[in-house]
Amino acid sequence: MASGGLYDRSPTLADEAHQFFASDELPASLWWVAWLSPVHLRLFAVELTDALASPSPDMADLEALLESWEATAELDASPELQARIERIRRGEFEPADEWLKNLRTALTYKGYWAVEETEGDPFPPLSA
Repeated sequence: MASGGLYDRSPTLADEAHQFFASDELPASLWWVAWLSPVHLRLFAVELTDALASPSPDMADLEALLESWEATAELDASPELQARIERIRRGEFEPADEWLKNLRTALTYKGYWAVEETEGDPFPPLSA
């Protein structure tokens, strides 16, 4: 079996993803699902359902989906990280975040960052 990241790209990955819906217990590789907030848990279930809808789901896509949701679970489990992200969104940079503020200024100056501000969000969406 070839390993391509955090998850084994074998059919076992799809089997364990299916087990998420079929069992009361979490599959071993999805232990982090317990960390998801209630809203994220519902969104995860919807995205996993979509990913498994194909008779033969793409293992690389499934692996990427699970890695992304595991990162979300880690964020949900860290109130300190959530608070830091919220402070940055409000424009309250800490000294360690000065590089981020400088990057935004440089990208805005070079035209890579949209200049228009959105209500309450110091980071407007990138211009297309």
